[in-house]
Amino acid sequence: MQQMKEWIAELALPNITFTHSLDEASLYITQIDHLYDWITLRRIQRAYPQCIIIPIVPSKLAYSASIAVELQLAYLLIEPLQKHKFLRAARKIYTTFQQQKQQSTFDYEDLSVEMQEAGSLYYDTLLRSIIRKEIQTEQQLLQATAPISMKKFPNTVLFLQCFATGTPTPLQHCEHVYTLLKAAFAQDELHCLPFGNRLVVLIHVPNPYQSFLEWTTGIDALTQVIDTLKTAHIYTYMGIGTTVGKPLDLYHSYIQARMARRKPPANWIHMRFAEQLPKHPSILQAVDYIEKHCHEPLNISQVARVVGFSPAYFGKLFKRETGLNFPEYTAYIRIIHTLIPLRRTTQTLEQISADYGFNTSSYFSGIFKKYVTLSPSDYRHTREIFFK
Repeated sequence: MQQMKEWIAELALPNITFTHSLDEASLYITQIDHLYDWITLRRIQRAYPQCIIIPIVPSKLAYSASIAVELQLAYLLIEPLQKHKFLRAARKIYTTFQQQKQQSTFDYEDLSVEMQEAGSLYYDTLLRSIIRKEIQTEQQLLQATAPISMKKFPNTVLFLQCFATGTPTPLQHCEHVYTLLKAAFAQDELHCLPFGNRLVVLIHVPNPYQSFLEWTTGIDALTQVIDTLKTAHIYTYMGIGTTVGKPLDLYHSYIQARMARRKPPANWIHMRFAEQLPKHPSILQAVDYIEKHCHEPLNISQVARVVGFSPAYFGKLFKRETGLNFPEYTAYIRIIHTLIPLRRTTQTLEQISADYGFNTSSYFSGIFKKYVTLSPSDYRHTREIFFK
């Protein structure tokens, strides 16, 4: 701030004062330290339309500079701040006020970095902020969504993890996943957010469907994507959250999708729906017990006693709530727990199968391939796809 004051003083412009009140300010210079700061900036822009805003963006976030175009900001500066660029901005904005214009015209030549528009990065930032619960109130949402169309706004979250074998590069694998997903759905129905080794897909389930589970066209499209990726030796596993009625509730759909991704599916391991997760308190207690004791011998009578039911009644209730019978569910849980030692340790299949309650390594391999569609050895040699 002191350096900027000294530079402005060199211009010797009359009637220049500094203030800490946005109510009085004609020009607001702000630092962008995180992507969410763009959302905050948009709220300030809406609250103080008379104020011209200059964001200062660090080089690590230079890729987000296209948001300045979307917000129709007058100027943008990149750290480290350069004196001649700062003074050029100051002269331009001062002239704007002298000519009593309502706003200056955005000039691409003024930008400190080269811009390439490829979709809306502001939209991307907005969706990330919602699922991270950085936007929490309707007022914040209204201000943040003012520059965009809310038509076909996402209402369901998919949480994906992909593993690959073969020779293509990780970037080629990543692009292949993106290409197939975007080809399967209309452009305004689907939006992808990369989170390292996870891909969050936000999708618009159309009326009159109340959930993705009811949307057979969407399920067929995803099934086709998964099967096509398999032919390219890319194996996709996803959790699908509930369909929500309000944009802010996307956070809950995201949490549900993450939870569903880690649970045994009722039908197909590649798709796990939050709606199909058990909800009965006693079954939730039983599931928790199974997960904590899956490396020990387990039988239905033992777990039924834990929750206070007869084995017969417990078995029927368990199947109704989980979609699987007790042995199937227990096998799934054990398989899920073996994934980490398979990928991150050098333990033999014999050691892993013994540690997680399988009688023999051959039985373990057969069950593993039945549910995962890969043998334990093949799974061990897959590479996790990191999305960019």
